[in-house]
Amino acid sequence: MNNEIAANKAAAAAAAVIAFGDAVSKLANLDSGALERVVRTMDCEKPKTKLIHGVESVKPQTSLFDRLNKERHELVDRIASLENFMHSNAFAALASPSQGLLMVQLEAMRMYANTLARRIEII
Repeated sequence: MNNEIAANKAAAAAAAVIAFGDAVSKLANLDSGALERVVRTMDCEKPKTKLIHGVESVKPQTSLFDRLNKERHELVDRIASLENFMHSNAFAALASPSQGLLMVQLEAMRMYANTLARRIEII
């Protein structure tokens, strides 16, 4: 039974790696115009409101540039933490499927950080 569970976990990790590779390929094939159109649709946000003494008030917004920069810096810190963990004994003690999924996660985080950097460049 344990071998079957391990085999299922390994198959799930392999499927995750393949799915991630497919997503990376699709994103890599986007031309800059298509990527910019995707970014522009994602950047359309309504102002956030809240009630103050029964009156709706618009929350002050930071600029898109500031929000993206903050998000990217936080992500870079999380990437560094994961990279450090991956060089630890705790990582080495994990089952192979878990290690594989963390490697996939790290690559996804790096790709996300690069995407944020590209968005910042086009602002």
